Amino acid sequence: MLRFFRQLRQNLLTENRVSKYLLYAIGEVVLVVVGILIALQINNWNEAKIKRAEIELNLANLADAIKKDDELLVEIEINNEFRYESLQQLLKLIRSDTAGANAGSGKLKNQRIWNSA
Repeated sequence: MLRFFRQLRQNLLTENRVSKYLLYAIGEVVLVVVGILIALQINNWNEAKIKRAEIELNLANLADAIKKDDELLVEIEINNEFRYESLQQLLKLIRSDTAGANAGSGKLKNQRIWNSA
């Protein structure tokens, strides 16, 4: 294919057909420009594909982080509920002990503050 174009160019120059040679040269420039535009379009398409893959990966990582955060929040909520119940039991124990101390017993009774670990 390149040999064909080379021979065509040489024939046009040797026959002194400058106008046809200029037309041929403009045609070559147009072909090069079209090739560059096609290459740029393919490059843009590949970059868009890579960006889409990165976005999908980031979204998947974000979803995993949200799930882990939700699990952690549930665990924190359970711990806080346990602390609240423990404090409620301690307050009951203190109230009952102070009532017993006022009545004259003066000793803490051996009671379990909570039932679960």
